Amino acid sequence: MDNEAYYRSVTAEIHSLKDRIRNFVQHWPSDGEWKESVLRSILRRHISRSIGVGKGFVVGKDRVSTQQDILFYDSSKPVLYQEGDLLILTPEATVGAIEVKTNPTAVEIRAALSRLSDTAELVTHNLRRTPTFFGLFAYEGDPAIESTLAGLQAAVNKNEWRMINCVSIGHSFFVRFWPHHPSVDQRKLYKRWHSYDLPEMAPAYFIFNVVEHLCPDAFIDIDDLWFPKQGKEPRKTGDIGL
Repeated sequence: MDNEAYYRSVTAEIHSLKDRIRNFVQHWPSDGEWKESVLRSILRRHISRSIGVGKGFVVGKDRVSTQQDILFYDSSKPVLYQEGDLLILTPEATVGAIEVKTNPTAVEIRAALSRLSDTAELVTHNLRRTPTFFGLFAYEGDPAIESTLAGLQAAVNKNEWRMINCVSIGHSFFVRFWPHHPSVDQRKLYKRWHSYDLPEMAPAYFIFNVVEHLCPDAFIDIDDLWFPKQGKEPRKTGDIGL
């Protein structure tokens, strides 16, 4: 298998679809919703059918999340409301969320990370043992590595209930949190984000990290079927601790 070629083809597909609405009309709310729906559609191809995919809100006892562009939920659990893709979920039913942006500024990235961490805390405070995924996906952008990593650290604020797992910006910028070091003794806690330069592959890495986080049993001893064999670490560009 040539996973690198496949990853580049996934990235090319995402970016060939993202401007389809804009080619006809310049209506930015519709354009933004289309971009979100592209990512939801591609995620549905790969995610387990036991996990539902939509958009909407998480409602807790004391507060409500901001609107989430992509929500993941345990389809065996009841939902408060569902109409098409629109969801209103309890924290108990929710297993993840993604913020989707077109071309965010550094300030917008930090604000999105903070909102995402707020939602993560609302959900994972109730689901301590359930696999979850929280991430930021931006179609375009040339982010500063240090600023983005510092934004992650500030948003999570040393609270693992607020954890953001991955960030993908543009074609090549990717960040992942590692609770254990990816290359050395994995028995010891590590708890750092690594940033990577992955030319034409960052969006695909993001998608398959969603799948890995929410369906970890599917990746046991067969990572080479899901990820390029050479791995990301030779392309690491920075890191920061929790």
